[in-house]
Amino acid sequence: GSATGNWTSNGNITFRVNVTDRTADSCVVYTNLTSGAGAMTNRSNVTFSYTDNATSNSAAQVFADGSYLWNVTCNDSAANLDSTYGATINFNVDTVAPVVAINKPLNKTFNSSGSVNISFTVTENNLDSCSLFTNETGSWALDHSALASEFTSGHGYNMTFTASDGSYMVNVTCNDSAGRRNVNASDYLITIDTAAPIINFINMT
Repeated sequence: GSATGNWTSNGNITFRVNVTDRTADSCVVYTNLTSGAGAMTNRSNVTFSYTDNATSNSAAQVFADGSYLWNVTCNDSAANLDSTYGATINFNVDTVAPVVAINKPLNKTFNSSGSVNISFTVTENNLDSCSLFTNETGSWALDHSALASEFTSGHGYNMTFTASDGSYMVNVTCNDSAGRRNVNASDYLITIDTAAPIINFINMT
């Protein structure tokens, strides 16, 4: 599947090994779920043949979202066994993209300060970062980004957009550790007007 570091956004996983042995026989991949109600130890996923000093692939296995450890044991035709490699390799599966919703301000809002606080909600167990995009420069571009660790726990998610008077489109996008990305359902229109009205003429009759 599509992977970023030890994260994958696809639960269909193929394990690849490179083994050196002139009398090559087979390998077995083992995994265990590291936590949760379905935690398991040394579950045999698949046995597959390997080729001497070449990359050999297991059949694809399906994994639910979660964190796993895996290792592999390989034996040759003389029943010699090597189980020393991969004992602490971990991988994480996250197949669900973040859900992003801007809460404040409302779409088509006027602002009189020139600084707009964008408050939004993110539903995601493995949030990596969020980014604010605007068309302030005349084209759609990144304004700034913030890592998940920069958002204060319990105070929601907030990013500030500062600009001169004018009308702008803004939106927030967030991605998770597995590389999945999502954006608020629609771009928001924000009009900044910091100038008070100027009375040019008064009269009475």
